[in-house]
Amino acid sequence: MGTGPIVSASSGRTANASTICSVTSSGVIHRTSTASSVIFGDPLANPLFILDEIDKAGASLIHGDTLSPLHSLLEPVSAKTFADASVGLPIDASSVIWVATSNDLSRIPKTLLSRFEVFEIPDQDQETKAAILMKLCEKLQAEYYAVELAPDLLEALLDKTPREQRQLLERALARANRTKETTVALNRLQQVAPVASNSKLKRKIGYA
Repeated sequence: MGTGPIVSASSGRTANASTICSVTSSGVIHRTSTASSVIFGDPLANPLFILDEIDKAGASLIHGDTLSPLHSLLEPVSAKTFADASVGLPIDASSVIWVATSNDLSRIPKTLLSRFEVFEIPDQDQETKAAILMKLCEKLQAEYYAVELAPDLLEALLDKTPREQRQLLERALARANRTKETTVALNRLQQVAPVASNSKLKRKIGYA
């Protein structure tokens, strides 16, 4: 068996249970689900589905229980006769590989969590964080090649998440580029940082 296609879905994209498995709602059949479309559309039977941050996927009266279809899809026996309402025939999904990420395991139903093998990924150490930040800086500076980043600015960013680092650097570099400055210092970063008052990067009140 070869390697099947890789299908990625974030918690936002999986906001409707019919994305994973077509279900009926008030007698209406939803469109063919992602799972059945991939299985039917590819010659290989073992696609890899990556579900990102499933702890953020909740249930609602409109969208139903987003994660409920996974209960049967993650069991090899029931997955052999996976039912998709839009197809009308049982589908063998027992060879599908499911990978999910989560920030908070307590928000995942225990009945579903028991069907996964859980791997804890530790936070990066300072050396790894610094290496990731430098890669990000190199990428952004390639876009704003005429602007340098002050050392104290990089030090202040180390305790931020990669997403926060990118947002702060993009804002600071864009402002420096607009004002024709050649170096982004810590005070410039402070002016574009909407962070808590006890942080190293305090946003000043007023207009810059």
